[in-house]
Amino acid sequence: MEKYDIKNVKIELYNVLFCVTSEQDYSMTRLLLLENMPDTKFRQYVLAEGGHCSCYGFDETEWHCLKLTKDELLKILEQNDWGLRKELKRFITNYF
Repeated sequence: MEKYDIKNVKIELYNVLFCVTSEQDYSMTRLLLLENMPDTKFRQYVLAEGGHCSCYGFDETEWHCLKLTKDELLKILEQNDWGLRKELKRFITNYF
């Protein structure tokens, strides 16, 4: 597992395996599971999590991203089963 810099990477629709956003509010969070991203290997994923406050929207989000294998992703979701990750865990259970 290692950090992944997504700042200068274009995310195409075919890269998005899963996306969930918190309820609409003053501040919101979003979680993305990406595949086939630049500088990743086959069956390696990018977990991107970020949020925004007020009127800035997700264009101004500072994303926290990890490059992971399937096993590393499952381990993270087992240890951190809360918030938007809970939704991802439900998806992963059916996907893998």
